[in-house]
Amino acid sequence: MASRRFHLDLAGHSVSVLVGRGTAPIEVLVDGKVVACRRPGRGAGVISLEAELPGEPPQPVTVLVSRPKGDDAVMCALQVGADRYLMPDVPLTV
Repeated sequence: MASRRFHLDLAGHSVSVLVGRGTAPIEVLVDGKVVACRRPGRGAGVISLEAELPGEPPQPVTVLVSRPKGDDAVMCALQVGADRYLMPDVPLTV
């Protein structure tokens, strides 16, 4: 279950990242569909997930999730080519 959600609209696409607690999987969603999923290891570090934005041709993107210490210090960025966008933390809705 996700404890944090990061979201960014880019190039006409909705990109969300759901981050769970501890070793729960991290999911990347593009336009509401899961396109990448990875279970992080224990401890601090940066987790990298590769995905694509739909189009002709598809555009590769990298999601970087930084977990320096504990679940409250999570940061998320979306990298497209040489450009990197900080993804804002948005409230989870029920």
